[in-house]
Amino acid sequence: MKKKLLTMMLACMLVVSLLAGCGSKEESAAAEPAQEAEEAPAPKAAEAEPAEATEASSGLTFQDLQNNYASLVDLYNQVEELYMNDKIAKDENIESLLTEAKGLIDQMGEATEEDFSSEQDLQDMNDAMGTMAESLGKIVDGMTVTESGTEGAEDDVIAQLKSQLTLGYAGASEAGEELYLATDDNVDVGILGIINGGEATFLAGSITEENGELTITDNQSGDSLTFSIQEDTDDEGTPVLILNVTSNGTVGALYSADASDVIDKMAQY
Repeated sequence: MKKKLLTMMLACMLVVSLLAGCGSKEESAAAEPAQEAEEAPAPKAAEAEPAEATEASSGLTFQDLQNNYASLVDLYNQVEELYMNDKIAKDENIESLLTEAKGLIDQMGEATEEDFSSEQDLQDMNDAMGTMAESLGKIVDGMTVTESGTEGAEDDVIAQLKSQLTLGYAGASEAGEELYLATDDNVDVGILGIINGGEATFLAGSITEENGELTITDNQSGDSLTFSIQEDTDDEGTPVLILNVTSNGTVGALYSADASDVIDKMAQY
């Protein structure tokens, strides 16, 4: 292997050792952004041969190396884009590691086919690129979401609910529980909230109808509640909905309310 390639490999080992300590923080970046950054394919490694078969060809070519390098560059770009997201806390150590990694990756891209005198040279460089890809994953693990970024994500969810759920109701059960319901115009999806002494039960998801009863199934937990609704009026003649939750016996009156206010109220718990 030529001297400049050997120097590059040694530099890679140094930077990788620095990168390896980057993922030691207890808090990590949000799962959806980290997952996006890891979707780029990592450089492929040639199948390992038994120790006694060192003379066998690995089959790795310079073209394979170029393809794997393109994947590594794509992965780096995704990690850098994730870090630049305003929901990710800025960190001088991570910025320094990204700079070191980019410099080394750029040097890898300068290598030509003439720099490799044997298949082992190709394999060594390929292994280094694979290790760098793993280290970029550790950088992602070391990122943290800012408090404002978390709030922003919650705000996005609430805004989406408000745009979808347009019918709102609020009331109380006969036992004094706070009752909240918000649905879309077709009552196909919604949120049902039952609050009792500070303990809240919320189900958010699809709503189905069968035999005059409605069943709401929570999208995340899979839990469900079956309930019925009947139109009525209170003693003052105000229209109300009588909510009867079949599965737990909750019965109460719901009054029409602004759907956005109902969602905001449930978001407090």
